[in-house]
Amino acid sequence: MGYWKSDKGNHPALIHIERNGDSFLFKETAWSIIGTVGYQTRTVPATIQKADNILVVADTVHLAYNEKEDAIVSGRMKAHRITEAQYQSAIGKE
Repeated sequence: MGYWKSDKGNHPALIHIERNGDSFLFKETAWSIIGTVGYQTRTVPATIQKADNILVVADTVHLAYNEKEDAIVSGRMKAHRITEAQYQSAIGKE
C-alpha cells in the first residue's frame, strides 16, 4: 500500500495502492498516446498472491515488493515509494 513514482524518464507514472476490503485498488496515472495524448488515470482491482507475496493487478500484471530498495517492480516498470504530499503535488502538475 502507499504512493509510488515510476522510474520512467520523461513521463513517470504515479501509483496509489489502497486496501479495499480483502483486496486492493491500484490507481495509476500514466502517460497515454491513445485517444487524448497526456496523462490519464485508471483504477483497477488487485489481489495478493499470498504464496509468493505478489500483488496481482487486473489479473495480468504481477508486482513484487523489493524491501531493500523500497520499490515495487514488475517486468515492465519499477517504482519507488513517495509520500502522499509528493504524490498530490505531482498529480496536480500532470
